Amino acid sequence: MGLASIGGRLVGGWLLDTFDVRRLAIFAALASTVFPACLILAPGVAWVAMLALIFHALTGGMKIGTMIYLTSSLFGPRSFGLFFGIVGLNTSLAMGLGPLLANHLYDLTQSYWPVVWAAIPGFLITAAMFTALTPAPDFTRTRRKTDEA
Repeated sequence: MGLASIGGRLVGGWLLDTFDVRRLAIFAALASTVFPACLILAPGVAWVAMLALIFHALTGGMKIGTMIYLTSSLFGPRSFGLFFGIVGLNTSLAMGLGPLLANHLYDLTQSYWPVVWAAIPGFLITAAMFTALTPAPDFTRTRRKTDEA
């Protein structure tokens, strides 16, 4: 998974230079639904789960690049540190608390199926949120009041 994520970052970086970043983010979020869908459609088939996991890691690596690019372009260089810190904090919290929540749900239900099923609408909501993004503002035309005087 680590190697696939690194590959996803490299391929994602090249794609960021070639295609519209918002569309790449939407694609990566929609493509992430492949992993839980494969687990649902082919339960217990190890090679399907492995291929789906590798594909999920590739798209995950791509999403990281799109988040960095979108944060810098939408909030500008003066606010990049603050907003990327917020994105990083939320990502770290999700990565830390997600497995705890998944295991707690397993303890309650004796199954990971609720977590697998919940991932699909989560990725679809993510894609919808990327779709709602407006084009990046032009920060080069913004002037401070002291610059006008």
